[in-house]
Amino acid sequence: MKNTLTAIVGAALLAVLLNQGINAVQHVRHLPPASQQALPVALQTMTGAPATITQGTPNFRIAPYATSADGRTSSGIWASDGPSTFEWRFDSDETVYILQGQVDITYQGQQFSLRPGDTAVFWADTQAVWHVPQHVLKSYTLNHPSTLTRLWRKLNG
Repeated sequence: MKNTLTAIVGAALLAVLLNQGINAVQHVRHLPPASQQALPVALQTMTGAPATITQGTPNFRIAPYATSADGRTSSGIWASDGPSTFEWRFDSDETVYILQGQVDITYQGQQFSLRPGDTAVFWADTQAVWHVPQHVLKSYTLNHPSTLTRLWRKLNG
């Protein structure tokens, strides 16, 4: 029984590693050409934001600027005005870096503020309450975690 379980786990790990290798090759083969000039990126009004607004009228704006070849990772700039409070639902893992302004956050039972130079990580399938006193501008990177990662997180709280 132990040998069978070991073989199954070994096969699963090998499949994951092979898949990661294939994804890496696909990523390299589909990279855009290196930049030869600055490219302007303008913030556009964000429609269909995954937010429930509880106070104010936030003006969400977004400017995506990069997406991986497999579509699992993307980066961009995002802004919101305040005063406003909203609950944000994270469909992907998101790492943020605050460029301007401030946001006060309640996330997984913790309260904290982010200001220019601060970073934070939010996991997929979670929610946070954001309070924007005046304005916030952030750089973000989204990463769509695998089904296995999502399951692991649910099982381990």
